[in-house]
Amino acid sequence: MALDAKSGIVYVPTASPSFDFYGADRAGQNLFANCLLALDGRTGKRIWHFQTTHHDLWDRDNGSPPNLVNVAHNGKSIDAVALVTKLGYVFLFDRKNGDPLFDIKEVPVPATSEMPGEKPWPTQPFPAKPAPFARQGFRKEYYSNIDSGTNTFIENEIKKNGYNTGVYDPPNLRGSIVVPAAHGGANWGGASYNPHSGILFVNSTDVPWFQQLREIKSLVHDNQLQGKELFKKYCSSCHGMDRKGTNYGPNIVNKVNKLSVPFLDNFIKKGAEPMPSFKHLPQVQLDAIISFIKNIEVKSQVGAGATTSESPGDQPYGFSGYDFFNDEHGIPAIKPPFGTLNAIDLNKGEILWQVPLGEDKKLAKIGIPRSGMYNRGGGIATAGGLIFIAATADRMFRAFEQSTGSVIWETELPADGRKRYDT
Repeated sequence: MALDAKSGIVYVPTASPSFDFYGADRAGQNLFANCLLALDGRTGKRIWHFQTTHHDLWDRDNGSPPNLVNVAHNGKSIDAVALVTKLGYVFLFDRKNGDPLFDIKEVPVPATSEMPGEKPWPTQPFPAKPAPFARQGFRKEYYSNIDSGTNTFIENEIKKNGYNTGVYDPPNLRGSIVVPAAHGGANWGGASYNPHSGILFVNSTDVPWFQQLREIKSLVHDNQLQGKELFKKYCSSCHGMDRKGTNYGPNIVNKVNKLSVPFLDNFIKKGAEPMPSFKHLPQVQLDAIISFIKNIEVKSQVGAGATTSESPGDQPYGFSGYDFFNDEHGIPAIKPPFGTLNAIDLNKGEILWQVPLGEDKKLAKIGIPRSGMYNRGGGIATAGGLIFIAATADRMFRAFEQSTGSVIWETELPADGRKRYDT
C-alpha cells in the first residue's frame, strides 16, 4: 500500500478471490477483489476504487505496491497514483478522484466457459496508454525458434491437446498456455519512480505458464504414487528433482531438514507467494511428498474417521500447479528475453526502452546470450540516474543507466537477491 501523507489517503491493492481459477460459486465482478482502493486513512471510508480484473480466473491479484507520482498531463501538474500489474499494464489515476489519466476501455473477452456453472465476465479493462510491457497471449510470433524443430513441437503440442492461448481464455480441464503468467508481468517487487524525470521503472517476467483445472475427486487416483513421483508432478518445476532449486524456485535441501513435519504440512497447505496452496491434495499425498523431501518415514496425518480416498474442502476443482510451458529441450517455449527491465514515461504514456534482465549461463553457452530471466523482487531508482536491481536467479546485482537501460556495472551475490532495496 502507499500513503499520501498530505491528503491522508491510503492506496491499497487487493488480492484475487478464492478459489483462484474456478468461480461458479462467486458470480459477478467480485468486488472488491483485484482492485486499487483509495481509503480515508483516518476512517477507512472508501473514496474510490478501480478493478483491474473482473471475476478473476487467472490469479491476477494486484501484488505490486502502488507508486505515488506527479505527472504533466494536458498542461497540468497532477498528483497521480500508478499501479503496475501482473498482466503487464500500468494504470494511472488522479489520486483525489480516481479519474484515469489515460483512457481505459472495457474490451469484450471470451465469456463462455466449458466448466459447469462458470460465468466469466464479458469485458476486461485495458488502458490505451502506456502499451503493455509484457507480451499478451501466447501468439505464434512469440513461439521459440531456437532450432528448426522447436516451433513445430510447440504447434503440435497446442493442437494435439487443444490448449487455450488467449490472455483471457477461461481455464478448463484440457489446459491453457498463459502469457503473462500468474507470476507476471510485474509482481510484488513493484516499480520504482524518478520524480525528476517522470519515468517509472519496472521489471517483468515473460515466461509461459501451463494452467489446467483438475477434478478434485480425480486426484485420489494418484494416491498410489511414491513421494518422488508426486514431488516431480507438483514441485520439481520450481525446486528441481534434486531439490537444489531452479531459475524459478529456491534450494530446499538444507532448509526442509530443519523444519518439523507439522510445520511443512501446514506450509504446503497454506502456500507462500509465489508457491500456491496444495491443500486440495489428499493427505496421503502430502505425507508422501514430505517423506521424500525429508528422506524420512512420515506417520500418516489422516484424521480419525477419514479415508485415504478423501480430498479436503468443498471445491469440485483444483489446479495442476504453477508449472511452466517448456519446449522439448526444457527451455521456456517463448522467444527470449524471459525477463525484462522497462522504462516508462508517465507524462507521455510511452515505453522508452526495454532491456533483458538477467542471463541464464547455461543458455549463454549454447548460443542464447542475454536471455533475460524469471525475476522476483524489485529495483530502486536514484536521483543520480541509476537503477539498482538484482531479482534474478543468476545472483547478479546490477546498476542500470536510467536514460538508456545500459548496464553500468554488475557483481555476483552469494545468493539470489529477490527483494527491494534501500539507499
